[in-house]
Amino acid sequence: MRTADEMYGASRGNTPSVEGHESGAAVATTNGIAKLWKPVVNVCDLDEGERFWSALTGLSPTGRHGDENGDQYSSMEGHDESLWLLLQLVPRDQTSWIGGTHLDLRVDDVAVAVRRTEEIGGVTVKAPGFYPSGDAPYLEWAIMQDPFGNQFCFVKWPLTSPAAVDGTSVTAEL
Repeated sequence: MRTADEMYGASRGNTPSVEGHESGAAVATTNGIAKLWKPVVNVCDLDEGERFWSALTGLSPTGRHGDENGDQYSSMEGHDESLWLLLQLVPRDQTSWIGGTHLDLRVDDVAVAVRRTEEIGGVTVKAPGFYPSGDAPYLEWAIMQDPFGNQFCFVKWPLTSPAAVDGTSVTAEL
């Protein structure tokens, strides 16, 4: 049997703590590699996606954004802006996406998060890069996969590094 240090990565600087759960059970927690940011749902039609997810969740469309190819995302938020969902436009015939939903995890350093995740058994699907490509990227991201095949993204947003601001390291395309 593995110790708590082995299971939760205390040797990597993730010191576990024990917190009470509403069920009364003790739950071990760590500092973690990343912070849960938002769920992302793949849709083939942004208008229909906004209609459906708004009716389902009560969230309201608050804006669309994308790149030189047009709108590819729709942000949906609740009244207090702490709850939100991102709809991601994908082609109807696209088969490269595993599942239809993934999590975005917010990090301060995408490359460090990728390395640490690989150390615990994750796999890099798309190396860190900037989005959108061009002169004004607004986020850095990487696509990862857990040991079970579930994909998720690491996202650094907003960008503050000089390389990101002047676009010298722009490498990624969506």
